[in-house]
Amino acid sequence: MTSLPDLDQVTAQVTAEQLSKLAAQLMSKVDTQSRKLESSECLLLVDSVGD
Repeated sequence: MTSLPDLDQVTAQVTAEQLSKLAAQLMSKVDTQSRKLESSECLLLVDSVGD
């Protein structure tokens, strides 16, 4: 399992701009993963309808 960073330490060491960029990257990754899951769910539904 991945350990989570101490966010208090992270925020003390980075600028607001860096945090904003990190947040944007994380949101983009979440959006991408969400789309992949939705696509997989659609494929599973189509496959189960064909049975």
